[in-house]
Amino acid sequence: MYKLLYTLTRYRQNMFYRTFYKTLFTNINFVNYFMNLEIRKLNFIQDFLRINNEKVVLLLEKALTEEKRKLYDKNLSPYTIEEFDKLIDQSEEDTKHKKFKSTELFKSELKAWS
Repeated sequence: MYKLLYTLTRYRQNMFYRTFYKTLFTNINFVNYFMNLEIRKLNFIQDFLRINNEKVVLLLEKALTEEKRKLYDKNLSPYTIEEFDKLIDQSEEDTKHKKFKSTELFKSELKAWS
């Protein structure tokens, strides 16, 4: 009896793994899924350059813009009162110790850049 239960259990496990791997290999491109990010980005760029449909390009642009906005909003966080007070104190200290640039000096540096 024990041997029969063990055999049935092993059979069910094998069927599960067989189904799992079959689904994994057939439903997604296994190689692309596990490639590193740089190769995936290069492949995406190559595929993007082959697109001749303006609607598809517009759709991808919108998706990229939306995802960039979401990431920016996610990483954007306001200062706490303590952080803001610390920045003010640091600015006041810099002013006392003359650790700043005057507007005239900054303008002259900008002119030198161009």
